[in-house]
Amino acid sequence: MTHRTGERPAANPRTKNKYPTVLRSIGDHAVRRRMMTYNPFDAVERFAEQHPFRRGYLIDELRRLVSDQHGDDPWWMFVVLAAYTGLRSETIRSLTWAMVDWQTNCIHVPAAITKFNANVRVPIQPELRAILEEQPGVGPTPILPPRIATMTSDQPLAKPKLICSAAALIRAGAAGIPSATQLPAC
Repeated sequence: MTHRTGERPAANPRTKNKYPTVLRSIGDHAVRRRMMTYNPFDAVERFAEQHPFRRGYLIDELRRLVSDQHGDDPWWMFVVLAAYTGLRSETIRSLTWAMVDWQTNCIHVPAAITKFNANVRVPIQPELRAILEEQPGVGPTPILPPRIATMTSDQPLAKPKLICSAAALIRAGAAGIPSATQLPAC
C-alpha cells in the first residue's frame, strides 16, 4: 500500500511480531513431523512492544459522562453500556432487552455475539440498573437506538461530542472504576 509520500508506514511491533510467531509455528510443526531436527525460527527475536498505561474513569468523570445532560444524544446509551460493562462495540450493538435479567442483576450475553464464542454474564451495577430501568424496551428489541444497533464495523462513525468527550476522558489519566473482580457476582 503506497501513501502520499510514496513510503509505506512502519508497522507497529505487535504486527511485526505476528510473522515470527507464524514462522515458529511452522518450524515447530516441521520438527514434530521430523522434517527438521531443530526450529531455526526459535532464534528470531521479538520486537519490543510498548504497552501504554490506560486508565479507567474516575467515578466523578463517569457520572458526568453518563449524566442526563447527554440523554438526548443517540450515542449516549452506547457510551453508558461500554463504560459500565466493558463489552466490545460489536457486542454492545447486538444486546437486546431479553438478555437483561433483572432477578439476577446480570446481562446474559450469548456466545453467538461475543468475539471468543463464550457465554458471558455481566453484572449490572446499581447506576447502570437505574439507567436501564428508565429506558423503554422489552424482549428481542435492541437496547440501543436502531440507527446505532444496526451499524457494522465497516461503516464510518460520526463522532458526536459525547464520543469525543469519552475518548478525552479515557486519554486523560488516573484510575477509579471498580474492576470486574470487585463487582458482585451474578
